[in-house]
Amino acid sequence: MGHMGLIDKLKDAGEQATASARESLQETQLRHDVTQAYAELGRASYQLLVEKTLADHRLQPHVDRIGELKRQLDALGPQPGSHDQGTVRP
Repeated sequence: MGHMGLIDKLKDAGEQATASARESLQETQLRHDVTQAYAELGRASYQLLVEKTLADHRLQPHVDRIGELKRQLDALGPQPGSHDQGTVRP
C-alpha cells in the first residue's frame, strides 16, 4: 500500500469518526431536550394541581411528595450559592 493509500484510509476513518460523533452529539442534545420538556410539563402540571385548576387523584401522591420535599428544603434555610430554579412553592 502506498503512502497516499494510507493517508486516504486515515482521512476516511477520520471523516467517519466525525460523522459518528456528530450523530451522537445530536442524539444527546435531543435526549436532553426531551428531558427538559418533561421537566417543564411537570412544573406546569404541578402548578395546575396546586391551584386546583387540574385534578387527578392519581397525581396527588406526587404533589404531596413534592410538597414534603419543598418543606424539608425550606427547613434547611437558604444555602450559600443556591438559587431558585423557578420552582413553585405549595
